[in-house]
Amino acid sequence: MSFPEFYEIEVLKQLFDFSAEFSVAQSENYIVWYIIFWIVKENRGHIVSLAVDEEYKRQRIGSKLINTAIATFLKFNIFNVTLELRTENKGALDFYQLIDFKLDRTVSNYYEDDTDVFKMSFNFSDLKEDSKI
Repeated sequence: MSFPEFYEIEVLKQLFDFSAEFSVAQSENYIVWYIIFWIVKENRGHIVSLAVDEEYKRQRIGSKLINTAIATFLKFNIFNVTLELRTENKGALDFYQLIDFKLDRTVSNYYEDDTDVFKMSFNFSDLKEDSKI
């Protein structure tokens, strides 16, 4: 696998039990991109994780993955989307801000390894005419 982090099988089973959506692509037995998202409440969607292998970046795959999630959310009349992002992941921060996600706040020691995260959100009513989504 091309990503340094992975989800334990029990976590993936829980996400599946909560009706999370998974979209994954592989090449030669390696995962090259994926997205996991779900509807948290009747009015909010959540991007659990999105990753694109370095070799496949700059091909708008991340935007296509986000659009897949958004299409699903809209089908269920979900207009608010949230996600968490490790603060050291500047490339992902730039990507999400480019597609109009807002940085809401920083949460210290969010993960088990005490990593800090940015809480980000997107509301379809905030969508700009020149949005990259």
